[in-house]
Amino acid sequence: MGTENNVLLLLLIFFLGNGAKATELQCPNKCECGAANNARIDCSSRRLTQFPSDGLTTSVQLLDLRHNSLHRVPIDPLKKIPFLHTLILGANKIRQLEENSLDLLPALRRFYVGRNDLRSIPPLASRPTSPLRLFDAHANRLASINPHAFDTLMDLESINLIHNSLQTLPNGIFDQNKNLKVLNLAHNPWNCDCRLTSIVKLLKKDPGLEKDHHAKCMYPLELKGKRLVDLEIDELSCFSVSFVETEGGYLLNCDNFDEIASVDWIYE
Repeated sequence: MGTENNVLLLLLIFFLGNGAKATELQCPNKCECGAANNARIDCSSRRLTQFPSDGLTTSVQLLDLRHNSLHRVPIDPLKKIPFLHTLILGANKIRQLEENSLDLLPALRRFYVGRNDLRSIPPLASRPTSPLRLFDAHANRLASINPHAFDTLMDLESINLIHNSLQTLPNGIFDQNKNLKVLNLAHNPWNCDCRLTSIVKLLKKDPGLEKDHHAKCMYPLELKGKRLVDLEIDELSCFSVSFVETEGGYLLNCDNFDEIASVDWIYE
């Protein structure tokens, strides 16, 4: 009877040992994993062309993918990392973000997507439950931002949009971000007309938002080089323009000018 018990005990140890090995966490290919349960995954500078999917588990809290050649952020891998609090995607070739992608990352607090090829920013979350504190999209090719991009991000404290191609922003785009402390807008070709009124009012109300006040007007020429925070609201005018169809094409009427030598299209 004693021998049978010993055999059963050995078998139990054998199977438990194999089971433990089978459940050992694997690190994504070409990446390095640290901390307990692969909580931190470093995939930076690995020449990756695709977002990793193997080795991602619910224990991942920080994922660093900077300095690769990623073109997109697929939805499926995000579903595997619901407790991620920091996502670093800087210096890739990402052209777009999926709408409401933060819905799949309900614990994300810091989102770095600077130095990519983004042309626009969609609504980032559909529900007002995201704990996101920091959004960094510096040095992209941003020309537009959806009016509802940040609507549901109630905890957002820092937005970095420097070195992009933004000429204006939707009216009231930051109205819901009551906790905003940092708003970096420098090095964009701002067209200082009536469409920028809400931004100028925001900067005047809280001058500390835009650090160093380097955001300046590019257009119109009479305001070129003037800091946004120094603008007076009555300087932000818009011109009335209409198109009249003629036999030879279209006639452009500008009510504010007696004579126009040339037309420069500054909006896409």
